[in-house]
Amino acid sequence: MRLRQFDIYAFADYSGAASEREQRKHIAWCVGRAGGEAEEPATTSYTREELVVATLLLLGKATAAGERVIFGFDHNYGLPDGLYEAATGASLQDWRQQLAWLAEGLMKSRAAAHRAAQHGKDDGGRTVQLLPSMEEEPRPREWAARVNAMIAERLGTETGPFWGPHFTPSRRLFPFADTPLRLPERRVTETRRPGMKSAYQLGGAGSVGLQSLFGMARLHELLRRCNAAGIPLHCWPFDGWTPPPDKHVMVEVYPTIYLAPTLSAPPAATPTAGAGFTAAVTGAGTFAARAPSGAGALAGAAPAAPTPTARPNATPTAGDVTTAAAAPALGPAGRQRRTDAGDAAACVRWAREQDRLGRLGVWLAEPPGLTPEQRRRVALEGWVLGVR
Repeated sequence: MRLRQFDIYAFADYSGAASEREQRKHIAWCVGRAGGEAEEPATTSYTREELVVATLLLLGKATAAGERVIFGFDHNYGLPDGLYEAATGASLQDWRQQLAWLAEGLMKSRAAAHRAAQHGKDDGGRTVQLLPSMEEEPRPREWAARVNAMIAERLGTETGPFWGPHFTPSRRLFPFADTPLRLPERRVTETRRPGMKSAYQLGGAGSVGLQSLFGMARLHELLRRCNAAGIPLHCWPFDGWTPPPDKHVMVEVYPTIYLAPTLSAPPAATPTAGAGFTAAVTGAGTFAARAPSGAGALAGAAPAAPTPTARPNATPTAGDVTTAAAAPALGPAGRQRRTDAGDAAACVRWAREQDRLGRLGVWLAEPPGLTPEQRRRVALEGWVLGVR
């Protein structure tokens, strides 16, 4: 019996850099194939827009070939529960509605910024309440400042939840637990992994706020283009914890996890070959028969392929992620130095090895111990693959 669920593993180390030059310096896209454990994963550099196009082209080509892809990016896919309600006064129905709201605030054109209407459509056709228009396309810090002002006005607080260097406020001031809405500072998945930062921190060592705001806006665009091209996609865990075998799977990743030697096996026992498990692990074999004919429309749904900038991969070639951290680049005084390409490659190696061993289905399963309220939140906030 074939244990592998996927044929291709593709992950990006993301960046919130402003210039295209800096984006190409820090955004690393790494792709590996099943059975290629002895090969160096291919890594290229992109801007954020080029990464969307590269992802679309990979998914379209794989769909046409009957191959299944698991892929993802190292930024938050959702924001902590309650932000949308606190800023807009409206109820958030699902994750895609949140993406549409954020994308409209970050990515609209100058012409769209002058519209009087304050409503738009998400990729599912639902009406969403938008932020007030701004004179120019806003940057994440400007958008966050606008949200802070809206929340402060509605809740009577000094400011909103966003903070960080080169921002006002520069330090955490928002009384999260003491407001009427009792906004959580972190997502549920972050409460289970010490050291993970809140998306509300915009800048500073280890922060993910800026790149997450940029990244979520691009996710909205990626989903829109996949839908237009007929690419079958399961957004995990928003569309459910168990991906159907006839869809590609998009997951949120956190490279630090996969560089840890202790994460070689899930905490639960490796599943046995029961009826339900067989349906999950044979997905790669059934994908070709279910590939939709609409995937051929990709050429008209995305611009021409970007020209990647070759970049060296500093990680070793061993297939097991436990060895991926064994020979990192060295910084000053001989200290280990992580690289963007190395982080992306670690994601590929870990996912490929877990899939080879038949364990990836366990990591994709619902984590133990979630309460009904936490399940509700996770459906809006997302989850990091590898956190249990």
